[in-house]
Amino acid sequence: MRKLTVILTVILLLFSVAAAETVTQEDYELMLLDEPFIGKYTGEMENGLPEGYGIFVTSNPAGRNWHYIGYWEKGLMHGEGATYWEDGSLEIGTYREGRLIFGYFNYDGVKLELFSEGSGQSGRTLSDGSSAPVVLFVGSKLSKIYHAPDCDLVPDIKEKDRVEFFTRTEAQTAGYIPCQKCVP
Repeated sequence: MRKLTVILTVILLLFSVAAAETVTQEDYELMLLDEPFIGKYTGEMENGLPEGYGIFVTSNPAGRNWHYIGYWEKGLMHGEGATYWEDGSLEIGTYREGRLIFGYFNYDGVKLELFSEGSGQSGRTLSDGSSAPVVLFVGSKLSKIYHAPDCDLVPDIKEKDRVEFFTRTEAQTAGYIPCQKCVP
């Protein structure tokens, strides 16, 4: 029985290694909103589709060059990532099936705004009429743990020890780990 388990484990490992690969400057057609974008993909692929972390470089039909850096699932941007255009426009946040669903953006000089999935709201309006991004995660300088803003533990963090983040990646890059209670 143990021998069979070892053999099956080896076969599964070989199959998973064969299915996943890393490519460089691979031709790829990304379908977004029923529109094809032809470009080059560099990163992890599985079964011929981007899967995992990767970079896609292309231009839109108007000829504006842009690239996406982040996570992919089943050939679409999915998870944390960022899209940058040559004119300085950008989107940073969480993507689902190729669309930014949670994050902030700056298009053609329009001020940074934040929107959240299903909220129908964008950002928070300041007294001068401009928008400011809303804090998505709150960390403690003492514990190096970050939380969702509505976590029961956030009120216990003293103001002087509080740090704010706009993305999970930002928090993790700063060395913070997610809260075990709210699992942000």
